[in-house]
Amino acid sequence: MVFTHSNNTYVVFYDFNDDWTTTTTTDPYAWVTNLITLIIAVMGVFVIVIVLTGMIKGLNKSVKT
Repeated sequence: MVFTHSNNTYVVFYDFNDDWTTTTTTDPYAWVTNLITLIIAVMGVFVIVIVLTGMIKGLNKSVKT
């Protein structure tokens, strides 16, 4: 685009291939999702340890008698 103002001529170039919708945005609360996943995983491991401990104690009692 060329336009003039007073005695000056200005040339403006515009890139029509520039896609403004591809800008990446970062989620400021993404760490919350990771924290929730970590808490659920730790709780799962804790439950598995409790179940295995109970099973081992039960087996030890049945073997001793």
